[in-house]
Amino acid sequence: MGQFDSVKIAKKIKSLDKTRFIDHVSGYIDQNGIDFKSLHIYKSPIKFKPDKLNRPIVLSEFGGFGRIIKNHVGCQRQFSYVMFDTEKKLTKGIKNLIKYEIYPNIEKGLCASVYTQLSDIEEEVNGFLTYDRKIMKVDRNTIKEVNDLLYLE
Repeated sequence: MGQFDSVKIAKKIKSLDKTRFIDHVSGYIDQNGIDFKSLHIYKSPIKFKPDKLNRPIVLSEFGGFGRIIKNHVGCQRQFSYVMFDTEKKLTKGIKNLIKYEIYPNIEKGLCASVYTQLSDIEEEVNGFLTYDRKIMKVDRNTIKEVNDLLYLE
């Protein structure tokens, strides 16, 4: 596993389209890319230091909270960083994560975040939706409410 010439490739892509931000490593080993520092943090507490190059910080993956719903998984083996057994507990876990760990980091330089992941994939049961997309595993109104905290004007 490795990434080669990530910054060089990011600069080439940027030269083709200056309107887009380029995540040169998506949470892997930072190579001082051009647009922002990309982090993946799945465990609490979510902590990071300001970037030495003064780039914006992007939490390009966080969360990874799971819930298994029998007969709606992609394979026999399931994985999640933190597992919950009910919709209520999973929703509360995600709500607390966003409200008490993501939101406070905005004032520390966090400018974007991406929850992992929208739907389950193969053995990863970290999604809001099951693998077959038939069941919403969280309370959508609560998730919308807590996400609304992150929109600053």
